[in-house]
Amino acid sequence: MFLDLVSVAQEYKDLTGRYLEIWGELGELYAEIRHGLVRHPKHFAGSDGTIGVALVEVKTISPEKKKDRVYVKRAGNFEKLLVVRVSEDFLFSSKLFERGDLKEGASPLIKARWTGFE
Repeated sequence: MFLDLVSVAQEYKDLTGRYLEIWGELGELYAEIRHGLVRHPKHFAGSDGTIGVALVEVKTISPEKKKDRVYVKRAGNFEKLLVVRVSEDFLFSSKLFERGDLKEGASPLIKARWTGFE
């Protein structure tokens, strides 16, 4: 199913010149396949699922984003952050970060870069 959805997204881009806005769903499906993410039920607050016993938040960097960063709520109930990156050629890659590696601060959001955290 994942490959079918990626194929449809590629065909849509080829046909319209625009990206189909399904990045979050594709990122979470990729996390299931690549990392064994078990997703929570819909509308579960604080994290997207678990990998092993760790609560995980998944953020996706789409090919249309000019910068390689995502924002995550500091108040979220997660132990790991999984950042999924999708290239313009629809190739997927990911990095898993520990919550303890997140920079402390007063802001309600944490800015996470593909290369690390700010």
